[in-house]
Amino acid sequence: SARVTYGGFANRDPSAVFEGTGGLSSSGSNTADEAISLAFRFDLADGESVRFGFVYTLDVSALDKALECSALDSDGDGILDRDDPDDDNDGIPDVDELGGVDVSGDSDLDNVPDWADADSPGFVDADGNGVDDRYDLDGDGVPNHLDLDHDGDGFSDLAESGNGALDTDGDGQPDDLTDTDLDGMIDAFDVAPADPLDGGSTSMPGDADMDGLEDYRDRDSDADGITDAREGAYEDVDGDGLVDGFVDGNGDGLDDRGASERVDTNTDGTPDYLDSDTDGDGVNDAVEGSDGDGDGVADLVASGADTDGDGLDDAFDPDCTAMLCMGVAGVAPALPDTDSNGVPNWRDPDDDGDGLPTLQERTEPDVDMDGPAYLDDDDDDDGVPTSAECTTGNVPTCEDSDGNGTADYVQTDSDGDGLLDGVECPTQPCRNTDAPADDLEDFRDDDDDGDGIPTADEVADQGTYGTPDADGVDAWLDDDSDGDGASDAAEAGLDLDGDMIPDYLDPDSAPTDTDGDGVPDTVECGGDPVDGCPDTDGDGDDDFEDPDDDGDGVPTEDECSTPLACEDTDEDGLPDFRDVDDDGDGLPTEEEPATDVDGDMRPDWRDADDDGDGIPTLVEAWDDDADGVGATPSGADTDGDGLDDTFDPDCAAAADCGGVIGQSAPEPDTDEDGFADHVDVDADGDGVLDAIECGDEESCANTEMMGAPDYLDDDADGDGVPDATEAHDADGDGAADVVAAMVDTDGDGLDDAFDPDCVDAACGGVVGVEAPTPDRDEDDAPDFQDADDDGDAIDTAQEVADAAEFGNPDDDGVPAYLDDDSDGDGASDLLETGMLDLDDDGVPDYLDPDSRPTDSDGDGLADPFECEDLSMPESCRDTDGDGDPDFMDADDDGDGVPTEDERPMGDRDTDGDGEPDHLDADDDGDGLSTADELGPGGAELPRDTDGDGDADYLDADDDGDGVPTADELDGGATRDTDGDATPDHLDVDDDGDGLATADELGAGDTDGDGNPDYLDPDDDGDGLSTADEIADGEAHGDDVDGDGDPNWRDTDSDGDGLDDADEGRDADVDEGGVPAYLDPDEGGEEPMMPTPTEGGFSGGALCATSPAGQGSSAPWLALLGAAVLLRRRRR
Repeated sequence: SARVTYGGFANRDPSAVFEGTGGLSSSGSNTADEAISLAFRFDLADGESVRFGFVYTLDVSALDKALECSALDSDGDGILDRDDPDDDNDGIPDVDELGGVDVSGDSDLDNVPDWADADSPGFVDADGNGVDDRYDLDGDGVPNHLDLDHDGDGFSDLAESGNGALDTDGDGQPDDLTDTDLDGMIDAFDVAPADPLDGGSTSMPGDADMDGLEDYRDRDSDADGITDAREGAYEDVDGDGLVDGFVDGNGDGLDDRGASERVDTNTDGTPDYLDSDTDGDGVNDAVEGSDGDGDGVADLVASGADTDGDGLDDAFDPDCTAMLCMGVAGVAPALPDTDSNGVPNWRDPDDDGDGLPTLQERTEPDVDMDGPAYLDDDDDDDGVPTSAECTTGNVPTCEDSDGNGTADYVQTDSDGDGLLDGVECPTQPCRNTDAPADDLEDFRDDDDDGDGIPTADEVADQGTYGTPDADGVDAWLDDDSDGDGASDAAEAGLDLDGDMIPDYLDPDSAPTDTDGDGVPDTVECGGDPVDGCPDTDGDGDDDFEDPDDDGDGVPTEDECSTPLACEDTDEDGLPDFRDVDDDGDGLPTEEEPATDVDGDMRPDWRDADDDGDGIPTLVEAWDDDADGVGATPSGADTDGDGLDDTFDPDCAAAADCGGVIGQSAPEPDTDEDGFADHVDVDADGDGVLDAIECGDEESCANTEMMGAPDYLDDDADGDGVPDATEAHDADGDGAADVVAAMVDTDGDGLDDAFDPDCVDAACGGVVGVEAPTPDRDEDDAPDFQDADDDGDAIDTAQEVADAAEFGNPDDDGVPAYLDDDSDGDGASDLLETGMLDLDDDGVPDYLDPDSRPTDSDGDGLADPFECEDLSMPESCRDTDGDGDPDFMDADDDGDGVPTEDERPMGDRDTDGDGEPDHLDADDDGDGLSTADELGPGGAELPRDTDGDGDADYLDADDDGDGVPTADELDGGATRDTDGDATPDHLDVDDDGDGLATADELGAGDTDGDGNPDYLDPDDDGDGLSTADEIADGEAHGDDVDGDGDPNWRDTDSDGDGLDDADEGRDADVDEGGVPAYLDPDEGGEEPMMPTPTEGGFSGGALCATSPAGQGSSAPWLALLGAAVLLRRRRR
C-alpha cells in the first residue's frame, strides 16, 4: 500500500507499496493543479494476475479503493497500443510522430519503452514530465504519438494534416472510427481497409512553409512570424506558439475546449495559420505583424534558424536567448493595431480605420511623407480625416470635389477654393455653412455659404475690400457680408453704384426691389430687368414690378419667405410665388382663403387637407356625386402655371391640353351649411366628426356598403334613425341629448353644440359636447353604424317602421329599436322576434303585450319556433329523442348544456356544421359529445382542461397540446396511451414519458415504428423507456455525445459505437456510477483486471480508479510496465 496526502506524498515505506512477484518500485508526483498520480513498474509473467490496493488521504478522508487494470489501448479501438500503428487515431502513424522511433522500442529490454525510459540512450527530460523531450514537442507530458495536438498550437494534428473535415465535433479524431480490417488504422486513412496485414496510412500531412516540418509539428506553419496559436481562436499572449490557458483533463494532448477554430479572416478558403496574408489586403502578415513604428517595414526579420526545432524562427521565438540560439534573442511580434479597433493589422482589412481598404491604399503614394497611406488616417495631412473625405462603406468612393483628377483625400484643397481643407474643417464633424441648401461640407463646397458667390471669389474680394460689417465672420461664411440687410445672394454679381466694389461688400449699395415684395429684382428677373424678366400672370407687369407675380391673390412676399429658396409646397418644381395652385389640391390658390380651418399653422392655400379630417381636399372638393372618390390629376401642366390640366379652365378644348379638358372644382356642400365639404369637419352635419366617421383614411367606412361613405351620409347605417340622433342619444330615450345650435362660431363646419372648442364663453354661452356615439348592444359598432342597435335580431329600420305603425306599448320612454322588451310583457324581443303574431291580430308579438308567446321549457325560444304545429305535439321535433319535444325540453339536444346557454346571442354554431349548438349533441365537432365533455362541474362549471377560456365542449383541442381532440380518440372512443387514467385528449403528456405532447409533435416518429413520438414511450426504440432516459439525463446530461440528438432520440447516446440496446441501463462495468449506455469510456473487447494474463503486458497496462471521498474527483492513473505519468498541464 502507499499513503498519499493531498498536497504532497508521505510514503512511509515505499518498498511496501506492493507485495507479489517480480521487481517492484513506486514513485509519486504532484502536478501544478494538485492532482495526484502514482506510477508502478514491474514484470508480469504469463498466467499471473494482479490487483492493486492502496490507502490515500484526500481532504482528510481516508479511503480504501481497489485499482483495476487493463492493457493499454489509448484510442479505445480494441487494438492494444503495442499492436496499433496509430495509437491516437489521427491518421499519422506513431512511428512518424516519434520521428522514426519505434513506439515499442526498448533499448535495455526493461519493458519500458525508450520514450519513457530515463535509462535509454540520449534520454532528456528537462521539464521532468516523464517523457523524453525529443518525443514530447509541446512539453505537455503526452508523448507525440498519443498527443492529438502535437505542437500545442490548439489545432489538432488531424486538422493540420489536412483532414479536419472528418472531425465535426473538434475532438481531434475523425467522427467515423470504423476500422473494417481491425488493423489499428481506421478506414478513413487505411491504405488497404480490407487488409489486416497492411496498416499503412494515406494521410499526407502538409508543410505550408516548406521548412521541413509538417504543419502539425510546426508552431508557425506559414512562416510569417505569427504563431499558429495566435492565428487560431485561442490566445497566445507571449507568442511562444502554445495556447494560453491550456487545460487537458483527459490527457489526450488536446485542450479541453476542443480543437481551435480554423479562422479564415479573408474567407479565401485558406485558414489564417496557413495564409501569409491573413486579411488579404496585399500586405504580408510578416510585415503587418511586426511593424510597430508604422513605416511599412517589418521591425523583425527572420533569422533563418530554428534552434529548438518547433517551426518558429529564432528571431520570433521568445524561448530563444542569445546564449541558447547562437546570439539571436527571440522577440514575439508586437502585432500592432494602428486604428485601435481591437483587430490587429494583420487581420484588419483597413489597418488605419479610415474606411478605405488597405488593399486600395497600399498602392497610394505617401502624399504627406509621414508613412504609408494604409497606416495613415489622414493621408494628405490636411486636418480632415480620410474617412471624412471619402464615402466609406462596402464599396468606398472618394470624391474629387474640384474635378481636377485628384481625390479629396490626397489633396489639401479639395474644392479648389484657395482655402486649405483644415481651415474649412477645423473640427469634426466638418462644418456645412449653407445647410440644408446643400449637403456639402465647406471643405468640398466651392460656395461655402451658398450665396451664389464662389468661395474663391469671396476669399479674393475680402483680401481686396475687407469685410465692412466687422462682425468677425469671413465673407465666404457670411450671408450678408456688408451688413446692409440685403443678402449676399441678392447682391451677387452686382455693382449698382459703379464704384468697382461688389455690392455684397458695399453697404452703400443695396439691391433694388422695385415692387417691394421682398424678392430682389435680380431674383425675379434673373439679373436682367430689361430683357430677361418674366410676367408670370400675364397682367402686363413684369414680375419685378408685380407684388403678386402669379396673380393668385397671395402676395409674393407671403409666398417666398427666403428669396434663394422660395417655398414649393406641392413640390411640382414651381415656387409658390409662380404657382397658381400652391398646394396642388386642384383649387387655385386665389380661390382658397387665407384662413387655416384646421389650425395646423398652414393657410388653406398651402394645405392639402384644408379641414384636417384626414380626407384630402383633392377628394372632398371634387366629389360631386358623394361616393367618396375625388378627381385624379392628369400629371400634365400644359401652360406651366402650376395648375394640373385636369383642373385648369384654360384647357377648354381637348386639343389645347393633349386631350384633357379642364374643369373647375364643384366644391360640394353636403350638409348645406355654407361650408364646402373640404373646409367642413362635419360634412354631413350630423354632429360626428368626419375623422371619426371615416376611420381609415385609405378607405373610409361605408356601413351600408353602398352609396355615400359614412362621413357624407346623415344616416350611416340606413336604419331610418338619423346619425344626429343615434350618435347623441347616450340615455337611450330615442332623442338626441344635444341638438344643433345652428351656429358655427369658429367656422370649421361643426355646429357649436358639438364642438369641443366651444368652452366657457367662447361660443356665446354654448358649451360644445363631443358626440358620445353610444353602443347599446355593446357589439363594438356604435348605434349610428349598427343596423340592429339593441341586438335583438330585429333590424332597427324594422323596429322604427313597426313602432310608427303600432306604437310603443310599454311607454317606458325607450324606443323599440333600443328596447330588448319593446312591449314590456316580460318576453324578450329576441323570444318574440321576427313576424311572430300568435293571436293573428296583425300586431307583431314583440309589440303586442296581449300576445305573449309561450315558452313551455323556459329556454328562451318560443314554442312556435320549436314546433310548427303545436296542435299536434306528437309531430313536434324531439332532437335528443328523450320523449320530450323540443318546445318542452330545456335541453333540446340533451347534451347537458341548457338550450338558453347555447344561444347567448341567438343561434351559435361552434363547429360550423350548419346545426346550431342547441340542437347539436357535439357542439365543437371533435367526436366527443358535449355531455361527455362537460366534466363534473356540469353546465354551471364546465371543464376547461387547457385553461384557454373555451370550455372543452366548445374547444376542438381540449388539452391544448396541438393535437385536435378528434385525432386523440380511437374510433370515437377515448384512448389512454400511458394508462394514467387520463384520456389522451385531456392529457398533456399522452405517452407519459415526461415530455409534453406539444413538445414531441415536431419530432415526428424517431424510430420509424409507425407510432409518433408523442404516443411512443420509447421514442428511439432502443429498449430504454424515454422516461428513464430523461431521468438519467438529469444526472449525466441529456445529450451525452453532443450530437444534437437528446439521449431519448439517440440509439447510441454516448457515441461509443455501441447501441444503447446492447449496453443497457442497468450495466455499470467500471462501477463509475454512470449507466453503460451513457458512459463512452465503458465497454470494448479488452477484459478488465484481475484476470490471468496471457503473455504479460510487455506494452504496459493502465490502472485507474476515482476517489469516492470528499474533494476532487480527478482520475488517478498508473501505468504497469511503463513508468510514465500522464499529467494535466496548465499554462
